[in-house]
Amino acid sequence: MHTVDIKVLRAVHLLIICGSVTKAAEKLNVTPGAVTYLLNKARRATSSALFFRTKNGMLPDNVAKELSLRYLKFSSEFYEDNQKLSLVDREITISTYALMELLIGIELDESSLSGRILFSPLAMDDNTRLINLRNREVDIDLGTRLSFDNSIIQSLLFSSKIKVVARKDHPGIRDNLSRADWLSANHVVWSRGMHLIFESHFHANEFYEQRGSRNVNCVSSNSLNMLMMAGFTDNLILMPDIIIKCFQDKLPIVSYDLPFDFDIKYECYAHYHGSMAKDERINSILQMLGSSFERDGEKE
Repeated sequence: MHTVDIKVLRAVHLLIICGSVTKAAEKLNVTPGAVTYLLNKARRATSSALFFRTKNGMLPDNVAKELSLRYLKFSSEFYEDNQKLSLVDREITISTYALMELLIGIELDESSLSGRILFSPLAMDDNTRLINLRNREVDIDLGTRLSFDNSIIQSLLFSSKIKVVARKDHPGIRDNLSRADWLSANHVVWSRGMHLIFESHFHANEFYEQRGSRNVNCVSSNSLNMLMMAGFTDNLILMPDIIIKCFQDKLPIVSYDLPFDFDIKYECYAHYHGSMAKDERINSILQMLGSSFERDGEKE
């Protein structure tokens, strides 16, 4: 059986009902380009054309009809206005970093929220992240702030001071992390990079000069692996203090202020499609996350 997610199945089903990409897009409250994107995903997954253009509109082949029947089997309730599948009846896709996945999983285990969560790796480039949100491939995107988009809502999840993480009893660090400690230690850096916030360009210039002098031992794309390496090796990593506090009682780690005379901050944002602004389950998840970070640090 072809592996096609519910968003793609819904698009194929509505194309059969509407007979055109434009009308299906109106029902889904997305652009025609978004429907075409989902249709192309279905074609790649099934190796079938799915539809044939005729003077009477787009006609489905047998594979498209099979996908439509599968959609009807998996879904029974639709929103009244635009026939979108209710989030109460399906999984919610959250795209974020590995460490955030773990934190959300811990919070969900202790909460009363119902329904299944599907985690999806956060795309490496911001444009793909926006496309995934526009096309409903992702319901909630958690990460560095994206550029403005009329269809996407942005809300600040947390703002946090950046600190250095090291293992407890690190042999090269005493009570405080000095610049000499910073320069002599080995570091693990994030291949994604963090969009850091400085109080002035002088501070930014100084930090980037010092950052370039580090001994980089490893480059990782996985934030959770980085934290584990900090806890069980002599490598240092940079991380938001609010995240560090969530794991200090779980891992053998300690945190230090950066060896500079200024603070550096990182901001994490929640992004979701504007059509989901009043959805109870989306709002419950965001409220749960906001409360969690408020417990562990100051949300600004």
